[in-house]
Amino acid sequence: MNVLYSLFFEGIRATDILLTLVDILIVAYIIYRLLLVLKGTRAMQVLVGLAFVLIGYGVAKFMGLLAVSWLFDHLFASLLIVVVVIFQQDIRKALSRIGRQPFSTMVTSADEVKMIEEIVKAVVRFRELHTGALMVIEREADLTDLAEGSTPVGAQVTADLLLTIFNTHTPLHDGAIIIQSGRISHAAVLLPLSGNPRLARELGTRHRAAIGISEETDAIVVVVSEETGKISLCMGGRITRDLDGETLRKVLLNLLGGTADSKATGKKAEKKAQARKDETRPRTETKGE
Repeated sequence: MNVLYSLFFEGIRATDILLTLVDILIVAYIIYRLLLVLKGTRAMQVLVGLAFVLIGYGVAKFMGLLAVSWLFDHLFASLLIVVVVIFQQDIRKALSRIGRQPFSTMVTSADEVKMIEEIVKAVVRFRELHTGALMVIEREADLTDLAEGSTPVGAQVTADLLLTIFNTHTPLHDGAIIIQSGRISHAAVLLPLSGNPRLARELGTRHRAAIGISEETDAIVVVVSEETGKISLCMGGRITRDLDGETLRKVLLNLLGGTADSKATGKKAEKKAQARKDETRPRTETKGE
């Protein structure tokens, strides 16, 4: 026992152990913050792919596969340059976020349900009025960079405010809104269009923008057609069309982490909203997509 102690622990001080633990914690925190920046983006998917490549390289080395090991050795020699070139925009965004508030505002379940109810109320009204709308709900991937050149709002999500923003007679209706931490952060946001050639030809600019941002991030996008009044939801580059208010509510509660209690609360709130609904409002129609 004394031999083992002298072999492994002799000369090691308590301060050395403490510094090692601090060193490990710092590295772990840096990796954690980097993963948070990449989470929900395409860069994260590529990073997972690179992890599998590294695992394959280790297996090839262990099994003595000379040809595969030679290929990986030459690939990794230029891998760093390739990564920097491919992800230069993501790296720039990540560096620009350094120094920002590290922890996002927490949204309680009750606030989340209220936000969803207000969105559903507005969307149902948009469908009746054939008013186009485009709402991007942030999840893990930060959408702040998309807001460059848009109009800051910083207001609570309410149906009345959404109806005002997307009214065709207001200057903010042309574009999308971004909802961050349960609040409308920006309006009149220009989104990247999807370049997917397999999309239906009848999909206009608004729907292609909704699909485009859902391809690049993990955001949930609610879009209403100005021409047909149909409600659609985009996520992960896919679009689900022709939803009604009840289905949209259920989907949003599920995707945004609503609990069983929150879903029950949402249904009660919707019944109250339906009871107060004004049937006397005039119905108008607009053209264009």
